[in-house]
Amino acid sequence: MGIIGEWQMAKVSVIVPVYNVEKYIRKCLDSIVSQTLNDLEIILVNDGSTDTSPAICEEYKRKDERIKMITQKNQGLSAARNAGLKDATGEYVIFIDSDDYIAENMLEILVENITKSSADAATCGIYNVYQSHMKPQYHKKEKYTCDNVEAYRQILIGQKIPASICNKLLRKECIKDLCFPVGRHYEDAFFHIDLMQQVKTVCVDTQPLYYYVHRSGSITTRKYQKSSYDIVEAYEKNIKMVREKYPELIPESEFRVFWAYFVVLDRMLQEKEYRNIEQYKHVKRYLKKHVKDIIKNPYFTRNRKIAAMVLKFNLELYKMLSRKDQKNKMVIS
Repeated sequence: MGIIGEWQMAKVSVIVPVYNVEKYIRKCLDSIVSQTLNDLEIILVNDGSTDTSPAICEEYKRKDERIKMITQKNQGLSAARNAGLKDATGEYVIFIDSDDYIAENMLEILVENITKSSADAATCGIYNVYQSHMKPQYHKKEKYTCDNVEAYRQILIGQKIPASICNKLLRKECIKDLCFPVGRHYEDAFFHIDLMQQVKTVCVDTQPLYYYVHRSGSITTRKYQKSSYDIVEAYEKNIKMVREKYPELIPESEFRVFWAYFVVLDRMLQEKEYRNIEQYKHVKRYLKKHVKDIIKNPYFTRNRKIAAMVLKFNLELYKMLSRKDQKNKMVIS
């Protein structure tokens, strides 16, 4: 970039949990070690991998002195992130998932943004990467600084600020006492509840710099299992906090609760014996009860609102409409 700016002198801890990702880890690590921002601490947390992922990480560690490696028994993504955070020494911290990758200037841009704005966090947009194509989460390019309430609003909507933790550079001072919930899926949703009460300002940059890879078998693409219900519990906990502290965000929080129930129902309906799933009747009953609220909510697509109305009397038609809505990417990460 020419003259060295203040942002190029900052130290960033990049935390990468690693578990059985031998097909993806090289692309992820290549994108990190080749960053235009050089002053990095790269923490790889091997969470009990049983494939060649640890050997690949060791190979990169030998080549790059900025890389250090933590090895632990398999405890899940949250525990791996917590271990990395505990060991981080950087002024700023970012979490990168080991099956994703980032633009070569992502960290430089985020550090520049967070430094110039004196914010507690800086965010960027993401590309959703599928087998045949990739698509930005938000198509317009915008850049601004806002308070934590407006930032939280945008996280709940999930467009200008996608609701992943991986597209956010965080001032370590703000998160040093926080941790991800061990043993729970959708840990980002739980973590954001605490995070957004710690930060005061956020620099938002919607240009997509993070490449989020949608792969079959991942937590966000697999069929229903009992842990899938964690997403409902996360956003029910979220709306309880919002009602107490940020009542102006109730419409957005309600959207996320309804959205979570839709996510769970749609995964249940992928199973042949979905009627025998413990929570099926409750989830279906909840959505039918709140059809009017869903229709009034400004953040749902027209197709999803129609699907909600149809759910009351024709489940097969609902399934068809929900699949169509998912193809149009109503389901946000």
